[in-house]
Amino acid sequence: MIKLDNDGYIRLHASDFREIRMVHLVSGLAEDTEEEAAGSGGSASKINGYTEWVSTCTPVISLGWDWRLNVSIKPPVLLRENSPSSNVMLLDTFGRDVGTHKTAILLESVVDELMWQSTVLAAITRRYA
Repeated sequence: MIKLDNDGYIRLHASDFREIRMVHLVSGLAEDTEEEAAGSGGSASKINGYTEWVSTCTPVISLGWDWRLNVSIKPPVLLRENSPSSNVMLLDTFGRDVGTHKTAILLESVVDELMWQSTVLAAITRRYA
């Protein structure tokens, strides 16, 4: 059984976290900042955005990350940028917090193992078409 602690974290072991089913909640395109939009001439445009996924269990685990469209390869692909954000804190074998840095590293590997790209691309297409 997982539970929400008073500090907002859901604490669990990495092996337990990997067993939790995550489903897509929302994805969107990032807005260009004024500085980026003010570019002149033939500058390359960036397509990037965000996505948020949630668990099917209670309490709900939230896992979100930014992505960018890499057009330098064919076919273009979505790539995760930066570490995901989450309300998860992973525990070591003694039940102690491993810390935000080690938790972030594992969350990166979890996201990279998910087959999220096609789901996000479909959501973006529906939302902005």
